[in-house]
Formats: sequence, structure tokens, C-alpha cells
Amino acid sequence: MSYKDKYIKLSNAYGTINARDIHINNTKTVINKLFLNNPSAKRVRFNDSTEEKWVWIVEDTKNSTSKRIIMPPDESLKPGWIVHWNDEIWLCMQADKSNKEIYESGYIEKCNAELKWVDDEGIIQSFPCVFYFNTRSNFGVEEDRIMTLPDGRRQVAVQLNEHTIKIKRDQRFLFNGQPFKVIDYDSISDEGIFNISLESTQLSSDDNLELGIANYYSKLGNYTITILNGNPLSIQNGTTIQLQAEVKNNGQIVSMPIIWSVSDPSLAEVDESGILLAKNKGSVIVTASIDNVTDSIEVNIIESATNNYVVNIIGSDSINFNMSKEYRAIFTNNGLPIEESSYFYLTAEDGVSPTPLASITSQDSINNTCVIKAGNKIGKVVLHVVNKNGLIKNSKLIQIKSLI
Repeated sequence: MSYKDKYIKLSNAYGTINARDIHINNTKTVINKLFLNNPSAKRVRFNDSTEEKWVWIVEDTKNSTSKRIIMPPDESLKPGWIVHWNDEIWLCMQADKSNKEIYESGYIEKCNAELKWVDDEGIIQSFPCVFYFNTRSNFGVEEDRIMTLPDGRRQVAVQLNEHTIKIKRDQRFLFNGQPFKVIDYDSISDEGIFNISLESTQLSSDDNLELGIANYYSKLGNYTITILNGNPLSIQNGTTIQLQAEVKNNGQIVSMPIIWSVSDPSLAEVDESGILLAKNKGSVIVTASIDNVTDSIEVNIIESATNNYVVNIIGSDSINFNMSKEYRAIFTNNGLPIEESSYFYLTAEDGVSPTPLASITSQDSINNTCVIKAGNKIGKVVLHVVNKNGLIKNSKLIQIKSLI
């Protein structure tokens, strides 16, 4: 019987499963049975998982910091994965899918540095990376091609993720106490990898050498939280009120989860969204907190209803020269939004005198917004807002500053 006849007979016997599929499944079965008997079998962890998996790690005699990794059948591997093996951290640089019907394989490189920075939210980010004094052409894992970088130039390969993708040109990093700035980056050429080109620069007093983080002090989170309902606040027993709080980081409004609490749960209770329920007559302290930053107000629970009108101005604390920014007024009564018409005006820092530093270019009394345009002199102005009858009012200090 010819090979063709055997193939047809085998295909007819197994229906839609052809001979190739059978050979693939048989090969997987053999590999799985012998997988742990291979001297290259190693236990590793991927990314943040605590689960250990068996893989083959094949030594490369030409380069001790680069290994080939082979997955068991039906196990996947992706570029950019972090591999924990041999008490070291490795980065998967490439994944080969050519044999994926049987197994997936790839190349990993040993991480020799840590990429650390403070992000725009004031949070320290840290990821293992490969720090090159020389850069391989397309990483040259198999070709072994080397391209020497000019003096003062370095290249970094790090996992591509939601944090590293935000890295931009001129951002600074520290490696072994030496400062470098980003001159180029590439998130497209190598799947799962964020490639960064660096150039040496000068140390700054803003750098934290002990932690290895550049521009640490100016970017570290400086959070404040302010309860906007007024202090003290009076509400009627048996009623609810929506508490409002504003969180800022380095003067800029940010969105963060707030933890609410009351000093005496027998008098009032507050849920995670800031809705306060008055249960008994008395006085309680309500606290809003984020991490170790807090703000508190006194809430008086009374028998009869009391109006507590408040207007808050929402907008930036600063405007750069010749730039415009919008500000919004929000009117509330006992924490609940009410309909009011606004009127905005500007004064000098003393709250009375006219100011030449900025001007209101437009305002909308229906939507309670206004637009302020800064001049080209440094200083501070005060934005005031009042309602129609002038009984609800508030003000906000705004700094006019240079672009530099």
C-alpha cells in the first residue's frame, strides 16, 4: 500500500481529523510525557503570577544573558512578559509562533536595571528593564549583530504597558546614579516591547539618588482634599445630604476614591459615595480621606430644616501667560445642586482693586461658566462669583505664571 493510500485510509477512518492533525496530537502527547525529563526543564513564574510553570530554557553559549524559552504544548508566550527564573528577572523579547500548533517558543534577556519614575499622578512606577551600553540590531538575538552606540547614548528595552506607553521625550531617568534623558522611543517595531533611546545629561537637585528616581521631588504627589459643603453644616434629623469633596495633586484637580467616616455612628452614617444620613439630633465630625490626607467638617443635626447655600468654583489654580482657561460655578443647598445664575468678576490679590494681570473674555450665566485670559506678567488674581441676589458667593485665587 502506497503512502497516499495509507493517508486516504487514515483520513477516512478518522473522518474530518486528517493525518496531519493526528501526527500533531501524537507529537504533543510525546512532548508532554517527556517534558520534565529534559535537562532544560525549569520552573518559572510569569509577570505577577505566583504560580510556577515548567518550561524549557535552552542555554546560549554565545551570550549568557540571552536564553531560548520553550513552552509546553498548548501554553502561550507573549513578548513583553516578565519571566522570574533562577532568582533573576528576565524579559521576553520575542515570541516565535511558527511552531505554535505544537509549542510556542521565544527569547528572553536578563534584566540588568530598573526603570523608575514618578508619574503624573505622583505615583512611583518601577519596571525591570534591559539597559544596553550597546544596542543589537533588531535585538539580534539570533543574528548576533552589534551596533555600537555613541558616547553618552544608551538604549533601554522594557515591557510595553499602560504606564510605559506614557513615557515621552526629554523625560529623565537615573541608572547607577547617572542621569539620562529620552531622545526617542518606539512602541511599534517590537511587539510587547517599549524601546527607549537615551542621552546622558546633568544631575539636578530635583533628583533622588538614593531611590534612583530623576525629578523625584517636583513630581512626587502632593495631595490635598477639601470638603466643599461648608463648615459647619446643618441638616435636619432624618434627612440625607450628598457630601462633596475636591482632591488635588500639586494644585491640579484629580479623580481619586475618597473614604468617608463619621465620629459618632449613632448620630449619623455615611456611605462610600458620600451620602450622609442624619439619625439623631446632635453634632458629629465628618472626615474625608485619601491615604494619609484628610479634611473634616462639623455637621449639626437639628430638628427643623436649615438651608445651607454654597457655591464652589471649579478650575485650575494657575494660567500661563497669554493662555485662556474655563471656570465653572456649582451652586448647592445642603450638598444638592440647585439652579442659580452666576456673575463672575476679577480683582487684584487684595480682593478689591482692579487687576491688569488677566481679564474675563466671556461668561455664561446660564451654564455658570466663564473664560479667563492671562496677560504676560507674573502675579495673582482673585476670581469672584455671586448669584443673582448676591447672597451666595465665593472666590478663588489664581496664579498667573510664565510658560518657563
